[in-house]
Amino acid sequence: MEQASYLRAGQAKWPSSENNSVSLKSLSNLYLEHQESRVASGDKRRHINDQILILRDFAKFIGMNRAVSDTKTIDLQNFRTKLIKAGKTVHTINNILSTAKAMYHWAFDNEIITIMPNLKAVKKLPMPKREVLIFKITDNGM
Repeated sequence: MEQASYLRAGQAKWPSSENNSVSLKSLSNLYLEHQESRVASGDKRRHINDQILILRDFAKFIGMNRAVSDTKTIDLQNFRTKLIKAGKTVHTINNILSTAKAMYHWAFDNEIITIMPNLKAVKKLPMPKREVLIFKITDNGM
């Protein structure tokens, strides 16, 4: 199915995983096409729209035309640091990192790439602990 959508987009050749020469922009587009097919099967449209924005920012930071094989773990770490410095919330940063990691895993699982950065080294931020409110019943019922 992914190959058919790639050919419909006017591309003459499916990206080769042998040399991992696919650009980050091309990989992002392939992944988003896959996600678009999930909308037809019931996934939320907003989720896909969020992924488009996330991957656009990620590709701009790393380099749109940079080969995926040239992407290193430190690049993802630097992207994470950029998000922290930009004042994004912990929840937002973790969602952004999850989307980028999911794209790499999808590409690897579908044999579009044969190597990828060490995604385990790019840790999500710990969620802040929330104080649990405990209500006490007093003698007057309040």
